[in-house]
Amino acid sequence: MTGGNISVVSEDRENLSPEEDATLAPNEQDDDDEPNFPAKVNVMIEKMGKRILQIETTAQDDEIVIDEVYYFWMPSWRMRKSRI
Repeated sequence: MTGGNISVVSEDRENLSPEEDATLAPNEQDDDDEPNFPAKVNVMIEKMGKRILQIETTAQDDEIVIDEVYYFWMPSWRMRKSRI
């Protein structure tokens, strides 16, 4: 298995002819001129009373980049739950 970028295409858009694609409203067309803002994604996998795996990622421009991976082998080291 090799790493790399994964191209994501909307199923609705992939079968359009160039003429149909040109008739879409401007907000429906791909807008490559404007950069997308990054979104932070934090994933925590915990087995009750056991070890914890935490993954911090950034999603931007059809890519998800893993920034940090943490492994907590003591449950007391876990992050406190926030009250929102």
